[in-house]
Amino acid sequence: MFTCPRCSIPLKSAAGPRGRYLCCDRCSGRSATVGLLRKALKRDEVNRVWGAIVRSELQAQRDCPGCLAPMQAVSVGLPGGAVELDGCRSCQIVWFDHGEFARFTPQPTPQPANAELPAEARKMLAKVELTRMDENRKQDAELQGVDAGWKLVPGILGLPVEAESHGHGIVPLATWGLSALIFVVSVIVLSTHDGIRQFGWIPAETARMGGLTLLSSFFVHADAWHLLGNLYFLLIFGDSVESLLGKARYLVLILASDLAGNLGHLLLVPADDLTRPLVGASAGISGVLAYYACRLPHARIGLLAFYAYRAAWLRLPAWGAFVFWLILQFYLAIEQNQGLGTVSAGGHLGGALVGLLLGFGARRRSDRQHAGAFEISK
Repeated sequence: MFTCPRCSIPLKSAAGPRGRYLCCDRCSGRSATVGLLRKALKRDEVNRVWGAIVRSELQAQRDCPGCLAPMQAVSVGLPGGAVELDGCRSCQIVWFDHGEFARFTPQPTPQPANAELPAEARKMLAKVELTRMDENRKQDAELQGVDAGWKLVPGILGLPVEAESHGHGIVPLATWGLSALIFVVSVIVLSTHDGIRQFGWIPAETARMGGLTLLSSFFVHADAWHLLGNLYFLLIFGDSVESLLGKARYLVLILASDLAGNLGHLLLVPADDLTRPLVGASAGISGVLAYYACRLPHARIGLLAFYAYRAAWLRLPAWGAFVFWLILQFYLAIEQNQGLGTVSAGGHLGGALVGLLLGFGARRRSDRQHAGAFEISK
């Protein structure tokens, strides 16, 4: 259900220029996707709006009608003066308060081709149209890729990125602090003799060190690549989840996901592997990824695809990328149950289950709050 960010009541579909919009009966505001706006309004004005939303670090006091995450507040200069708008980078939605949509220049109505024009004039018009289409394609390529050049590096390595960086209005101290602690502990343990076995969790010896290895194993990693990979996912996606939950509940999510991951590992690991130590923050981070997909399902995840000696960004909604990740984990779980591989898919699935439960619970509470606000207002 799409909800008005001002009135907290359901939006209704209404016909408008070149398509249908979601409108509010109470405040007369409307939301529209960037794709629809390019058909209805002057293209350079729309691109100016979308570019401002992509670059904005100012968080609006209103939530997106689609994903319910805070929108970005922008000010866009128009011939009649500046207009204040709100937009969601993840859903590519722009919100217009009453009267703001009319401030923009509409697209001219296409005129029928004049068959009486001379052949040379028709050729010139065709060349102009081809040039215009090529410029539009270049603009689209710039706006529909990812918003930062540094993301090419993880993209080349096959890692997913957030297509648009989100300004959360907070400093993600919990994410940064936890990442720093994981890094320091892992480096120290890797530099010691037999540190992984000492501080890792061994299912056959759960009570070892008074059960503290259930927690210490979270901060220990098998090698540098294992460590850097987990830190990448925590830093890229953790700040968004921290902004949604707050620092304390965010850390509780990671702790609960890590403990559930230990249980998931125990359920799948073969009997002859019960003495092999389990290390890594993957289960806790899996809970973070699952919560992210539940609360920000339309956030765009970028994957760099290579074909015919060329590269292009493939943009997936967060829920689609998560489903693909789940399918991979189920495949790895079969291998783990057969004693193959060194990845604990059971740990990943156990952590993800906690994130899904908490994420869907948060969405239900949000829906009830919006419904309650609607009933009271009536």
